[in-house]
Amino acid sequence: MLEKKYYEIDEDLAKRGKESYSLWGYKENSTTISYRNEIDEVFELAESIKNEYGIDIQEKLQYWADRYAKKMADWINTKNGIDASHVSWAIAGPANYNMRKHNKQMNRLDKIFKEYEQFEEIKNKIKALKYYKPKIEKKGEINENYNFENDYFEVIQNEDLNRIQLLFNGKPDEEIRTILKKSGWRWSPKNNCWQRQLTGNARMNVMYIISRIKTLKGE
Repeated sequence: MLEKKYYEIDEDLAKRGKESYSLWGYKENSTTISYRNEIDEVFELAESIKNEYGIDIQEKLQYWADRYAKKMADWINTKNGIDASHVSWAIAGPANYNMRKHNKQMNRLDKIFKEYEQFEEIKNKIKALKYYKPKIEKKGEINENYNFENDYFEVIQNEDLNRIQLLFNGKPDEEIRTILKKSGWRWSPKNNCWQRQLTGNARMNVMYIISRIKTLKGE
């Protein structure tokens, strides 16, 4: 069984953050409970699929789930700190309201919500393993056939070049290109494809790319 660990949520900060923008009272420990429910969901997802893969992937699932738990706790505490740094107009009232401080607070919130999108990719990796199971070789074995097509691109296992290659029908959208780059794929003008070194991780990542494109397209 995967080892689950919760990280500390600053409940005092959560309470002050809530009271800075809401007239409704704060329910004791509600932020910690919500956080733990989210972490339970991620670990349960990872636990449900770990036995379908070898030990290397099981270790990755443990690492990803734990990293998600840590990142989520840090993000919640940071957001609550920003919320508590300045009261809303609804709480303070319109008289002499400090809009400069308000705008600074909004800019900080916008920045951390972008960070939230980045670490949510950790959960997406786990989901990709559940719904788009890659053909991963056991240690010491070689999966010789990893050539297939899907709705978005063709996959070629080019053993001569030691590369796994993705051939799109035309130039992919900017959002898709960003996903590819963040996942270690690089455009090869010479081979007219996106490619990575031929490894088990690269093959696994193909399924992750498919799942992310499906999400982008709302499928």
